[in-house]
Amino acid sequence: MNSLSLKVIILLLIGVCVVPFIGSGTPNYMYKDQVAVIMYHHLSDTAKSSVTITPKLFKEQLELLKARNYHFLTLQQFEHYMSGGAVPDNAVLVTFDDSYKSYYDIGYPILEQLGIPSVNFVITEQLTDPFGGNIPFLSNDQVAEMIAKPGNAADFECHSDRLHAQKNGQPLLTSRIGYDGNAETPEAYTKRIGEDTLACRNKLKQLHQKPVNAYAYPFGSFDQTASDILRKNGIRYAFTVVSEMATREDDPMQIPRITAGNPSISPEELHNTIMRKVVDRSRTFGYIPFRESVGQVGGTMIQDKDGTINFYYHGKHWTTRMNSSTVKLDDRQFQLTSPIQMKSRRTQILYEDLQRILGIQMVFNPVKNTFSERLTPTASPSQ
Repeated sequence: MNSLSLKVIILLLIGVCVVPFIGSGTPNYMYKDQVAVIMYHHLSDTAKSSVTITPKLFKEQLELLKARNYHFLTLQQFEHYMSGGAVPDNAVLVTFDDSYKSYYDIGYPILEQLGIPSVNFVITEQLTDPFGGNIPFLSNDQVAEMIAKPGNAADFECHSDRLHAQKNGQPLLTSRIGYDGNAETPEAYTKRIGEDTLACRNKLKQLHQKPVNAYAYPFGSFDQTASDILRKNGIRYAFTVVSEMATREDDPMQIPRITAGNPSISPEELHNTIMRKVVDRSRTFGYIPFRESVGQVGGTMIQDKDGTINFYYHGKHWTTRMNSSTVKLDDRQFQLTSPIQMKSRRTQILYEDLQRILGIQMVFNPVKNTFSERLTPTASPSQ
């Protein structure tokens, strides 16, 4: 199976955006108390795909980030941060998916030269069959060799044992179809996913002494049931392909990552993309501009001369009026904490009211001075 072609579908869904220029200076502090987890797959001078970049581009991206005062974390430092510890300003975690041999041949030597740690999420069934796919994979011996190097700047975690595949177009992690192609009972599904997770962890534990407790979802596909099974079988941190900054408040089983390994992403564009994802969770908001804020999260607000306000988001249509404390959606009515008001010659609504009505989590980007919808959920109290 050509897993690269499957990854193309995922990346097309989440979108890889070439962003405009955002500053060229090199301040010591650009963001704090959050981590840009960046994602790569394959490195090659000849292979072409949306998840394959040249060694030259890979090195230039990392060199620019170093020159811009980014600080690169180990997985252990990242986990310490997620558990409540401090993290350096401008923190970055470098990750690779799919355990391709190009990481051993090209990626790791470049990372070692630049003094940058990284995490490789391994498809462990390929460790004993590294030439079983269209692209060579890492072998047991190669992983052991990198682990044995002084400093050991590489970490190897789970990308499943046998679940990096699809049946009937559905990823094996989330489909309720067994290896034999037949429908599964909930008990059989739980057993299959649990056994695969333990197999992946145990194979990696045989190669190094570090805890194996992190996981990258195959094809970025997951659901709550799958996440719960992973957690019950020793996974504490799971990584998605949602393009956002990682923060301590996030659900540790849904850690977002920013795509870096696309050939269209120049070093400058990678820096700009990270800047466009920065969030400021420390800032509080009262009234905010209604029209602009709805537009920034992807909706539309129209205000008529008679004071009627219509706003649209994700196919839903709300109505209200200036100075009103209620909003209507179809035959339902929502009570606002405070009425919609005119302030500084702009129609404004309370920040918390807008989040509640739209049913989304909004975050503020201090670089762009705009709001956006936060897709990554916050951790539950039990986490």
